[in-house]
Amino acid sequence: MHFEKLGQLITEAVSHEEESHLLARHLQKVTAGLHSTVMISNKNNSTDALIRFIIKYIEHAPKFLSVMAKVSAEANMRGLTLPLIKVSEEFFLNPPEILGNEKNLERLMESSYLTHRMIEEVNDRFLASRGKVLIPVDMITANLIIHNLIGEPFSNQLDAFCFELAKEIVPFPSTNTEPSSPTFITTEQQITWTKAWMHWSELLDESHVKLSI
Repeated sequence: MHFEKLGQLITEAVSHEEESHLLARHLQKVTAGLHSTVMISNKNNSTDALIRFIIKYIEHAPKFLSVMAKVSAEANMRGLTLPLIKVSEEFFLNPPEILGNEKNLERLMESSYLTHRMIEEVNDRFLASRGKVLIPVDMITANLIIHNLIGEPFSNQLDAFCFELAKEIVPFPSTNTEPSSPTFITTEQQITWTKAWMHWSELLDESHVKLSI
């Protein structure tokens, strides 16, 4: 795993933003067109509030992947999560063509969005087949805000990219409850897995950006 490298990339991108203000200029363009459900508490500093939120969102991705790797090892479930962790790292270190190769904060926002959307896609696949998600963390609200900040139609293209990639790296969970099933999870594994995630709360809890539904 290369979680330290991801942290270094983020630090460098934040420094670059402080000098270039590239993301700030992008946000000034899209803020006026944000969906009406996105509420910013301090309108006078909306750009600063959004940048703080975006940095938290970006920083959440490698921390989340690191915890997932540890929890997977504890629950003996690395076979299910390792492909997701690896492809998510690649979103940052060797981004797909759809993102380009810039190493600024806007691009890392997009890499983080792909990571969090991949988690959503995996959960959707397990929910449809097993009636419950694999990863008990809800990033839907944060993802909706970032989707708006990236801007359409590009954010829709990223969603479609994630949907197709999820089908490649994560086999559709079988309803088969036999141990030979590649997605079989024992009761003990499920208990260990769920307990390890209990300390994670939704990203928006400490943010100045809210989604009013």
